[in-house]
Amino acid sequence: MDRSSVLTLAMLTAACAPPPVPAGFDTDGGGGAVEPSVEILFPPADVGEIALRPDGVLEVFIVADVEGLTYVSPLENKEDVPGEGHFHFNVNDAYRDAPPAQFYTFLSNPDEFKPGDRVKVSVTLATNTHIDLDSFAGWIDVVEFNVVAAPAQ
Repeated sequence: MDRSSVLTLAMLTAACAPPPVPAGFDTDGGGGAVEPSVEILFPPADVGEIALRPDGVLEVFIVADVEGLTYVSPLENKEDVPGEGHFHFNVNDAYRDAPPAQFYTFLSNPDEFKPGDRVKVSVTLATNTHIDLDSFAGWIDVVEFNVVAAPAQ
């Protein structure tokens, strides 16, 4: 292999390297720390459907369990502290909010969703300065469901 091929290969390999692990997280298992992870507890993964409200708003109550990370409201701390962070709430891969607690009520616009739509909600872990903790396998959890019409009154 000639020199330019080796340099090209080295640059491509470096570009594909995983992002660095933020300070304060033990990833080798030696420190007794648990890697940061998040799990959506509610709605459950098998929810299947969520009905619109009579006013056409999709209301989704989210409860997330965060491990290996001290949950700090993004309203409280704007500086990175090792081992602290919060989660971002996303709908159909679009960022919606950084909730101040491990529970959150999402309210859509009245005309945003209609019966038959498929919705994907996800939570992703981030540092206090909103940097994704995507170097950890459990940094994201997803629940998908179908939107159905509001119940008849």
